[in-house]
Amino acid sequence: MNPATTATRLGGYETLPYDKSEMVKAVAAKRGVELQSHGELYRFVAKLSQEFNSPQLHRLFAIASALHQNFYENWLPAETVVEGGEAVKELVELLRKLR
Repeated sequence: MNPATTATRLGGYETLPYDKSEMVKAVAAKRGVELQSHGELYRFVAKLSQEFNSPQLHRLFAIASALHQNFYENWLPAETVVEGGEAVKELVELLRKLR
């Protein structure tokens, strides 16, 4: 099964990793920081995680990144994608509070 088919079957979870990147970029922009690479995204999330004493930000961001990779490579079981999608929703909500 190809990634697009898997994502469609799983209710659109393929867009969630992009949502998290856009939310991180929005938080950064509010602080006058422009993020242009995956490395910059990770470093900024690590900084937020330390600043707000919230290790879950870093953990949830890593899950979202795995889902993003999986969209192209299709190696995660469907159940993991669904659980990961829930984690990304949690991440987006945490980031929304920081905006």
